[in-house]
Parts: sequence; structure tokens; C-alpha cells
Amino acid sequence: DGKQLMLFRKTSADGLHWSKYEVMCPMQYLSQSIIWEIDHYTMWSVGFGTYKTTGTFVRQISYDGVNWTMPDSCTIDDNSKDLLMWHAGVSFFDNAYHLVFIDKEVGNTDILYAKSLDGVHFLDLHSIKHNDEGWNRFYRPHLIKEADKFWLFYGAITDNNAWYVTMSSGEKLDEMYPITKRDIVRMRSLSDSVDNN
Repeated sequence: DGKQLMLFRKTSADGLHWSKYEVMCPMQYLSQSIIWEIDHYTMWSVGFGTYKTTGTFVRQISYDGVNWTMPDSCTIDDNSKDLLMWHAGVSFFDNAYHLVFIDKEVGNTDILYAKSLDGVHFLDLHSIKHNDEGWNRFYRPHLIKEADKFWLFYGAITDNNAWYVTMSSGEKLDEMYPITKRDIVRMRSLSDSVDNN
């Protein structure tokens, strides 16, 4: 009906071929990050105005993807209410949980980072990406680490509302180097780079 948020699941053994989607359950939060941890799913989500959860960041656990625990409020530097965050992403590497999100307070032009050992209490909040490339704003970040290198993927939107997926990377979290607006001319369109059959 355009009002109810739903959680869907698709599965793949190779990352290329995916199952048909399954409807898992209704949601009252946005921007889910879900990690499979040994025998259960752990999900983090951002509050949403329609469901009066704005300003919250929560964690839930499920053993089947359908039935979830009640939301646990996560803290970011000991704050669990009135969080000005948008489209968060949680990843797990180096025995810790890593949170990145768009900072709504400064006009969606910074990607903030915090770290947690338990997945609930995130600490050391700071910016790891400031808009130095002339984008209008950022959207939906996610951080991974592979072979001792950090990769930060995020949406970038131009002044005329063209949307791109871009990234910054580097060996140090606070010293990552981006693809810039100047690189757009070298980017291939999706239709040129993906087999659509």
C-alpha cells in the first residue's frame, strides 16, 4: 500500500545467481544492515518518521529471518536518542563492528564512522569522508576491508540530481582517496558493463 515497509530475502551460492525473493516480515525501520553470524542473523536499522522511531538506531536478532527479537537501542558515543543519521551500514571485520552513516546535521555531505566490540555500543564517532569533490550530497555508505585495504562505497548525487555509486579506498581508514566528479566521463554506464540477458 506504499506505507508498510517489508523485509525481503534473496539467497545465492555464488553472488551471481539469486533466488526469487521471499517476504520475511514487516518493518518499522529503514536502512537495514544484516550479517549472518554463525547461527543467526543480526540486523541494524535506522528509525523512520512514519513509525515514530526517528532518531533511533537499533539491533535485532533472528534465527530464521522471519521472527526477530524486540529492538535493542544502540548507542553512539553514549547517545541513543535524537541521532541525526541517514542510511547507516554495519560491517564486521577485525573482530569488531564498523558503522558508517550519512550525517544529516551537515546536509548529507559527511560520512561518519564509529566502532563497536559488541554491536550495540559504538564509540569514537568521527568523519572519515567529507565532500571535497563537488558532489551535492552523499547517500547510503558501506565499508568493507579486504587484503589490508579499506573500501568505502557510497552514493554520490550531483547538483542536477544525477546519481552515481562511487568509492574511496586506502590502507588507513582516515586516509582514503576517492573517485571524483572529474572521473564521471571515464565511467561506463550499467548497460555497457552488465549482461542484461
